Amino acid sequence: MNTLLDLLNDALDSDRVSVTRCQRMSLGNSQAHAATIRKMKHVELSSPMDADLIRRASTPALYCALTRLPEYSPEKGLPENRGREIVLNGRHIRSTETIDFFVSGAAQLMVRNGSAEIGDSIHHMRIYRYRKTGAKSQKYMYGMIRVFQIDLLHASSEDLFAVQLPPQSVSVRYGDKNVVQAIQEGRAEYLGYIVPNDEILISYEGVQMKDSEKIGAYANDFSGTASELAQRRHWVVVGSDVSKLALRPSYLSEEGLENSGSESDRLSNQTRKVIEGKGWVVAVNILAKYHPVVIRRNALGEPRFRTDSGMPVSWRWDR
Repeated sequence: MNTLLDLLNDALDSDRVSVTRCQRMSLGNSQAHAATIRKMKHVELSSPMDADLIRRASTPALYCALTRLPEYSPEKGLPENRGREIVLNGRHIRSTETIDFFVSGAAQLMVRNGSAEIGDSIHHMRIYRYRKTGAKSQKYMYGMIRVFQIDLLHASSEDLFAVQLPPQSVSVRYGDKNVVQAIQEGRAEYLGYIVPNDEILISYEGVQMKDSEKIGAYANDFSGTASELAQRRHWVVVGSDVSKLALRPSYLSEEGLENSGSESDRLSNQTRKVIEGKGWVVAVNILAKYHPVVIRRNALGEPRFRTDSGMPVSWRWDR
């Protein structure tokens, strides 16, 4: 056992130990939406409607009908118009009739004349890079679009990670506005996708660490032994919102942290939040500064950077 321990420590110091987790690449059959059904907001068709309200249209068909009106503005929405009429799924709706919108700003689905949130049914996240309009700098911005399962149901036999997302899809309507605009204007480049439990390898070189930042405190706390230097670079994706990813250290667990004695005492509160709390919640554009690499491994735990059989491959954000 002593000999085996030496071999294991040497493998850890050399970053030759891989920690893998189960991933779902196919279209799942999990819960489609939350159990709580919320009320809808009823608005008279002739009323003024801002762009955010229109984005929360109860159905893709209603969103298309409103955004294709000649007076629609992506910035201001629709002004009041007593003569406004639309055709919705073959039905003629007059200006005095009401149309339905979701109340909450979270991604939702119409269910039983109400709405339910679908935030937990994300299939994957698509990472893009783009330049701001009118910006003198050639520096890239990075962002993502969360792709919900509901937008992939019609393409179950296709490549789910390359399916085109129309403007009326839930994924686009509830995506980062800057990224959506860049995609629609042809300024965005699709770099690759991330799925829950993906492994991300980051580099701290050239990035200034601030004690007030979670990642800075974490990097400083684990900067002693060779194994700590190697292991702190590995992270796993555990969650996301519109523009941020939630990452946890791939090699560390909160188990035993309370009773770890001097080890617990030397860890900062910020580091403890990374290990015990929600993890490192970081904007995609900020994460790009750390030169992240999404790692996909073969059966032997080796990173796979090319394939002839369609298997998932690793990719670099800054390629």
